[in-house]
Amino acid sequence: MNPSADSTQDLLTELFGLLLAECPPWCQETVEDLLAAGQLQASVEVLASWLEGVSQCGSSGLWGLLPGLVALHELADALGVSAQCLQTLKVAAAQRSLLTTRAGHRPGGRGQGERFFTDLVVDGQGLGLRFGDFIPPFGWLPEAVQRGFRDGLAGKGTEVLAGRTPLCVCPECADLGCGCLSVQVKLFHDVVEWWNLGWQSPFDETYTPLIPEAATDRPWSSAAPSFRFERDAYFAALCRLV
Repeated sequence: MNPSADSTQDLLTELFGLLLAECPPWCQETVEDLLAAGQLQASVEVLASWLEGVSQCGSSGLWGLLPGLVALHELADALGVSAQCLQTLKVAAAQRSLLTTRAGHRPGGRGQGERFFTDLVVDGQGLGLRFGDFIPPFGWLPEAVQRGFRDGLAGKGTEVLAGRTPLCVCPECADLGCGCLSVQVKLFHDVVEWWNLGWQSPFDETYTPLIPEAATDRPWSSAAPSFRFERDAYFAALCRLV
């Protein structure tokens, strides 16, 4: 296998690692076997057939939480998959979430500081205080610090968390050593994707997937929620943060 093929297989392995967590066992096993055998085109076709079945069952909303579909669609085109497979991936990759902002409030008392913050809202669901006593770092920290966090959401400056970006931090000090809700930010031509929300500390390069105990609504009930945003609307929302 030439270097280019090796690179393609490595990328497919990464993408499938994200996607297969939501697939049934038969799909996982078949795709993994084909990928191990170097049958890259066939592995993509199998995954697309499952996505098509999901669509026919009326569950296409699931696509909104599958990360990597944009990159997989681009890669599939280069691999020369069937037209039906390519169309299925194109439609799945077209699903979008919406990032907005709104005012948030964390009450004080009992030794805790009161905080008025700017909340990050995904498809109408605010992140602040949703998963415990953590809030976005916007609207209450020094402006220069807020810009640093915003740069992370824009796909820059995430080295401190091994390529991940803080979404919510400790409302007392914003010290990442207290832990934080973090995410991988992936930029594409016309979309931005959040991959694998989870809890992470800078003292540990691994992260714990977010599994909200009370969440029954997708995609929050997924083991590692992921989202896809229109790039222009996403960056417009970021500009409103600081």
